[in-house]
Amino acid sequence: MFAAGGTEIPEEEIENCLNELMNVYRVSENEACRCAIGIFSKKYGQERLPYSFRDNKGVMTVGGIISEMTKNETDSGPGKTDGAARGFFVTADVRVLRVRDNPHETISMSGLVGDETGTVALIVWKDADVMPLEEGKCYTLKNVSAGFRNGKVRLYVNRNSSIFECDREIAADQSADDETMNEIRRVSDLTGDGIWTDIRVKVFRLWENAHESISQAGLVGDETGLVRMTVWKTSGCPAMSEGKCYLIRNAVTNEMNGRISLSLNRLSVVEELDDDIEINFAKTSFSGCGVDVRSGSGLIRRCPECRKMLQKSSCPDHGKVTGISDLRIKGVIDDGKVTQEVIIGKELTEQILGMTLDEALALAAETLEPEIIAEKIRKLFIGRYFRVTGGKTERYIIVEEIREELPETDRTSLKAMIAEDMENPERKKKISGNGTDMGYGTDAAGYGTDMTGYGMAGHGMPEQGPYREEEPQDVFFSPSDDGAGVI
Repeated sequence: MFAAGGTEIPEEEIENCLNELMNVYRVSENEACRCAIGIFSKKYGQERLPYSFRDNKGVMTVGGIISEMTKNETDSGPGKTDGAARGFFVTADVRVLRVRDNPHETISMSGLVGDETGTVALIVWKDADVMPLEEGKCYTLKNVSAGFRNGKVRLYVNRNSSIFECDREIAADQSADDETMNEIRRVSDLTGDGIWTDIRVKVFRLWENAHESISQAGLVGDETGLVRMTVWKTSGCPAMSEGKCYLIRNAVTNEMNGRISLSLNRLSVVEELDDDIEINFAKTSFSGCGVDVRSGSGLIRRCPECRKMLQKSSCPDHGKVTGISDLRIKGVIDDGKVTQEVIIGKELTEQILGMTLDEALALAAETLEPEIIAEKIRKLFIGRYFRVTGGKTERYIIVEEIREELPETDRTSLKAMIAEDMENPERKKKISGNGTDMGYGTDAAGYGTDMTGYGMAGHGMPEQGPYREEEPQDVFFSPSDDGAGVI
């Protein structure tokens, strides 16, 4: 191997190196050979060659590579084949059918190559010192490794590989397109990092986006769940709208901290669908105390085209527009252990405020203070205990139902006080009304104040009603017929 490169290494030196690796460091013979090649390549300044005594298959067709890898997979059992551990080195003459940019920092390019016998995905690592590939041209790929990833055979060009222009014309199938590599997947089937995929989705939510390199960001979903989506400005993809359905081709999966997201780049294609896709995502419930109301709560203005929140009367996609008014709460609830961000739509926000969107607009116009509604929301939300139910996204619960409820310790105290007052007619007479003399809780929590009506009047909305002897009931806010509305 080294002699072919003009380097002669004394046999004694090779034996000493192997003995030390196997007897002192206790590595296997196979690993010792690999380490020795690396040691001598560095010592003698020769380009490192792959250890291929057993795993170089020589020149093969694409169909032969796929057949050999599939046989290895069958022999080992599903899921046990790995590009590094079970693959082999090979040389192949191919035509480049597709060239793609790749967002992963360790990959310089990816694409699709083939010959008369089939097509296979190609990955070129960043550390591979090879010539750039062009679509339509034919090349000889020398010492590339064949391996499996996500159940598909792929060829990998690494620092030990070489690429030359091929001196013969290769009649690969020119009609092969990206569908050869991509599968139309459902949201629940998305796994791994850097996987190209096609997907049919409905746009569930679009977020305000301040990053200059991002065109759109939000949540899309299908019958199996929701996934975060990022559309890069360089993609040139048309703007998508909330509530509409699309077929997205050549999206790339990203995985971070076990969470999957989709990215759309310049090779991605977006087609609007006439079909309606029903989004189905698991509902969750969360109970705790409102501790914060975030910016973007209260009265907001939305773009009439894409429903994005306007910033200074401007939509990031449609520029200056005449916005439409909306009402929402972006809040934080704390259960004493963790916090949960929630988004509450117009209908439920109206019920919590005790006023409609039109009434809120009129009050803001009358006082000339647009923030007055957000301030009212803070007073009514912070310090009160809620149980919310809705769809759980990566960050938020999109609230569909909300109940105001006392923490368990206050329920117990309240029951005890009710029992005591039943035996004290004078006390009962004194506290009838809204319960302001009961003296339990604080103004922050709103217990026993006119703000929440906590006390013997129950714990519903302001001035809920007279004293009742039965156990207080939770106040329930239900959504409109169209669910949580537009958040």
